[in-house]
Amino acid sequence: MGEVRSFLIERMIDMNKRQQNLFNNLVSQIERVKKENVRQGSGGKDRYETSQRIFAEHLATKYGSQNFRNVRDLHIESFLKERIERDDVTLTTLKNDLSAIRKLHANVNAKNEISENKVFEDILSQARVNDDNESVDRAWTEDEYNDALNIAENMQNDRSDVVNALKLARNFGTRIEEVVHLNKQQLREALKNNYLRLNITKGNIMRDVPIENDMQREALKEVLENAKNERIFINHKDARTYEQAEQRVQDWIYNHRDKFQNKDIVLKDGREKANCTLHGLRHHYARERYEKELQKGLTERQARVQVSHRLGHGRDEVTKIYL
Repeated sequence: MGEVRSFLIERMIDMNKRQQNLFNNLVSQIERVKKENVRQGSGGKDRYETSQRIFAEHLATKYGSQNFRNVRDLHIESFLKERIERDDVTLTTLKNDLSAIRKLHANVNAKNEISENKVFEDILSQARVNDDNESVDRAWTEDEYNDALNIAENMQNDRSDVVNALKLARNFGTRIEEVVHLNKQQLREALKNNYLRLNITKGNIMRDVPIENDMQREALKEVLENAKNERIFINHKDARTYEQAEQRVQDWIYNHRDKFQNKDIVLKDGREKANCTLHGLRHHYARERYEKELQKGLTERQARVQVSHRLGHGRDEVTKIYL
């Protein structure tokens, strides 16, 4: 359980005080249900509790929820999509998560019915089957990126939010939450100072991503030109909150990736090609940057250190996952 506790603690670091209070309230409900559940063994209880706590974190941070009684299908759909995007979990893990949520739902006098698993089948089908983290390659190819960009740019409905998110994630290795919190002033300052300063980051540790090529500079100029509001991803029609902005981008990739994702790629190292998510562009950026550092004559260790600074990671073992 030590690894699980570390995982949960890492998730909690991102919460503000209000979200932590909401999360703690939800956890107290989980513990009460667990205590009253005398029919299940301790191993099953612990596994369910892990999933339930991760779900509680999602409810607290994405919806400001304070009671499991109010859970609906939309909360579960959002949670499953985030699990695939953020944690890249397997199909088995997602099914266990669903079982844990159903178990909790059945014991909190819930207000709403939860649909059968077949309603969530489309989301579940996007999860990888292989349980070996190192055997999965999450990075997009450059062709996949260009094809996705072309599709988003030529859609009848304006999807400049997707175009902007793709360009920023591919060229600066940004997480989804870092992308949607950017504003025009930050991009203007980046072009002036030759680095993009990220203020909203995992663990609230500010970092600067240097501008090292013309492609990055052009991406910033293009996003500035495309953006209709000072807060690039927030508007009064489609995305009034940062969470909604994140969801819109993630949903677009989820709904359209069969049009740009290369299903026939055979990876030379034997790894499985994971489904494209915005986080996969962070992997693409990291790998490209790593190769550039090696070309400068740096050792593999030195190159990983340079990449880790740009990604905002302090541990070498985490950086290796991106390569």
